[in-house]
Amino acid sequence: MDEPVITIVQGETLRLRVKLRNKRTGAPVDLTGATLASQVRRTYAAPEVLAILTIEPEDLAGGVFSLTLDEAASDALPAGRHVFDVRIESAAGDVKKRPRGQLRVLPGVTRE
Repeated sequence: MDEPVITIVQGETLRLRVKLRNKRTGAPVDLTGATLASQVRRTYAAPEVLAILTIEPEDLAGGVFSLTLDEAASDALPAGRHVFDVRIESAAGDVKKRPRGQLRVLPGVTRE
């Protein structure tokens, strides 16, 4: 499966609503008690974190949360293709990294 490519312009606010489902059953993934974190890097192996995506819980029992990158954080991202994922550590200690994808950042023109 191809990774999604999300395109933003430097200085934009990015807000993605994520709803995780079990691939086999289609049932929502219960994220109650889980710890979630998300970072943007130039490549998957890059040591430097370019940005941290804020995670806003919406319905964790239903597998729903939002990923947000504010105006200042997106403005600080260099133009180009970057990668991100969401690290989910369940209450039992199991770790998954999904969703994941590419973040294409275009240069901004208009400023305050």
